[in-house]
Order: sequence, then structure tokens, then C-alpha cells
Amino acid sequence: MKTTKILLGALRVSALIALFAVAMPAQAQTVNVNFNSDDATYSGTGAAPDAGTVWHSVQWSRSGGYPSSSYGLTSGPLLNSTGGSSSVAVEMYSPGGFNPYNSANHAAFADPLLSDEFYGTPETIEITGLTAGGQYDLYLYSQNGGYNSNNTTFTFGTSKTAANTLLGDAAFTPGVNYVEFALTADVSGDITGSFDGLAPGVNGLQIEAVPAVVPEPASLATMSLVGMALLMFCKRFKKQSV
Repeated sequence: MKTTKILLGALRVSALIALFAVAMPAQAQTVNVNFNSDDATYSGTGAAPDAGTVWHSVQWSRSGGYPSSSYGLTSGPLLNSTGGSSSVAVEMYSPGGFNPYNSANHAAFADPLLSDEFYGTPETIEITGLTAGGQYDLYLYSQNGGYNSNNTTFTFGTSKTAANTLLGDAAFTPGVNYVEFALTADVSGDITGSFDGLAPGVNGLQIEAVPAVVPEPASLATMSLVGMALLMFCKRFKKQSV
């Protein structure tokens, strides 16, 4: 009877220790970018499972015909989706043009994110300042306001196409007004790909770090405690058996 109580006590201690030693996911970070042609910048959630609403606005130069920062659409580092700092920057190399945000081109959903865009055939997008070898989910948006238009194909290792049908006016729909890639940053902390589409092109993107499951800082100590508890149980069990 006493041995049973000791055993149950040891099991309870081990269970409590294991509960505190469970690996916890690290905090994910998301950066949102809205490509636009004026001061109308989206503020809201996107398709990514992220509650942040801060979007970085990347605007077309009104005078030069090319984006305001030559060859680099964003200077970075950009704010993350909650307004905090990040090391991420996004570059697009000389896109062919843009469709403006105007009264005839408002999307019924996620306006103005899905209302105006940069286009080209094809155009390179490079995301820098990531963790080398880190895992990321990349969301790329493509819709020409309230209009049906050409497909846009995104290539990041593999190719995916946004169909840009009016179904996209009701919700964020994969394969309709956005596509998603699961990617790994290279040794320089970069992810590079391209899009090919005239109308629409690309409205914006979200890059979200996939949280790594890592042990809590005290996990090593808790493992030691587990060992000590089991050792104490063995000693007590041995005494009871004599």
C-alpha cells in the first residue's frame, strides 16, 4: 500500500514537471506590404493568421515613372504588423506600371489593398532581412479592383496562379485573389521570386515567420528535476522492498 502511494506521488510529480517542460512555440512575426499608387493604404487583417493591422505603403513615383526608390521599392527595415520593428525589407525591380486607385476601381472587399497594383512581365520580388534558413509563409495578393481580368502567376521555386475572379470580392480566397508559399530563406536571409501579370499584377504581400517549437529556457532544469524525482522513487521503493 505504501509502495503504491509512493508510486502515485512520483507519477504526479513527473506529470507536473512534464507540463512545465512542454515545448512552446516562439512568437511569430508578420510584415505586411501594400503596393499602391497614392496615399490609400490598407489597414486590416489579411489572409495570414495574424491579428496585426499595420501595413507598409509602397507607392509609385508620380513624376519619374518608376517607383520612388530606384530599383528598390522599399528601403526597410519595415514595421511588423503590430507596429514594432523588424529587419525585413522588400524590393521589386522596375515594374512595368501600375493600375491606379480611383472611383471606378474599388474592390468590394479589402479595399484599397485589392484595388490597385503594380504589374509586369515578369518582375522580380526579393525579400531580405530574414533569418538564414528560417521557415516562412509568403502570401501574395492579386486582384484588379472589382474587375475580372488576366491571371497572375507567381513563381517562388514552384508556380501558383491567382485567377482574379469576382469571387475574390467576398473574401480572401486562395487561388483567386491570393496565393501562398511555404519557403525557406537562403544563407543570406533572402527569399527571391517573381510575378507575371499585366492586369492585375501584385497588390501586396505578407511574409510571416513560421514559429519554431523550442523548449522553454528552464527545460534543462526541469529534466534534471524529473531525474531526481525518479531517483528518489527508486531509493524509496528499494527500502520498502527490503
